[in-house]
Parts: sequence; C-alpha cells; structure tokens
Amino acid sequence: RCISRDEIPKLLSSASSVRWRSLFSTLTLTGLRISEALALTWDDIDLENGLIYIRSGKTDAAQRSVMCIDALKANLRAWRLQQVPGAVFVFASSENGPPSRREALRALRAAEKHAGLAKYTLHELRHTFASILIAQGELPTFVASQMGHADPGVTMKTYAHLFEKEESITRASERLQEAFGGMV
Repeated sequence: RCISRDEIPKLLSSASSVRWRSLFSTLTLTGLRISEALALTWDDIDLENGLIYIRSGKTDAAQRSVMCIDALKANLRAWRLQQVPGAVFVFASSENGPPSRREALRALRAAEKHAGLAKYTLHELRHTFASILIAQGELPTFVASQMGHADPGVTMKTYAHLFEKEESITRASERLQEAFGGMV
C-alpha cells in the first residue's frame, strides 16, 4: 500500500513535532528504509547538493546517493536548528542517539490518528516514494537506484502493478509517432 497524494500533507501536518515531520517526510520523499533513515547522521546529508548518502546496507546497491528535493532540504534545515547542538544523528532522541523503530512507529500512529488516516507501516512510506516516481514516468532503472535495489527486476516485480498500461501505451505511441511517424 501507498499513502495517497491527498493523505501525505495530512500525515505530515499531524506529526507531533518537527522531528517526526522530518522523518516522515524523509521516508516519503526519499524511499529510504526505516533502518537507513534512523541511522542517518548529519555527515550523510549534503544539503548543498541535495543528496543523502547511504553508506551501508543489505547489498552493494543499498550503498547509494539518494536525491533530496528542495522542500525536504528546507524541512531538514529547520529540524537541525531545533536539535540539541552537536547532535550527530539526524533524527536524534533527546539522549542524542538514534530513535528506535518502535518510537518512530508510535509517532506515526499518533499522527495518523490525529489526521484521521488509516494505519500505515513505516515501510509503506518507502513504497509511497516508489509509487510517486513511477507515476511521474521515471525509468525503472532510476527507481531501482533510488530505492537501493540491486536489480531493476526487483523493482519491477514489486511495483509492476503501479505502471499504468494504458498510460504507457499512450505515451509510447505519442513518442513513436513524433520520432518516426514522418517516415511512413
């Protein structure tokens, strides 16, 4: 499942703090795994160039650079200003350690309840990012690289239902006509 376009702002505005809004925004707009997001340090984020560096993971492909859009960069900057000075972890708890998955899930549940949304998992925020890229018509190889999939086939198998057949036929037909229609 994925959070709908209409549900995203409801969820984010219902987060109990800038910290949780930043985490939920990061998961939704980068496709990071929850373990990757919770382990992020400020050294992993290049706000100047709009990149998040994932330096370890399950596979070599999990080590990657993920794009960070301007709105998310601004959100992360605002959160950093509210953090305890010297915080190492991006979503650090008051003890300056990374938050637990359980703590993040509790915050998600509270935001969903406040927004009147169905219950989602933290992993479904990751799926939302993939669905956004696919809906925008991004190439499966690009989606795979952003998601940290070693093989685009994994991406296609996981998200094939999101690729709109009718829309793809129309787009492909239009591009083919434009490029080669004058030759016939």
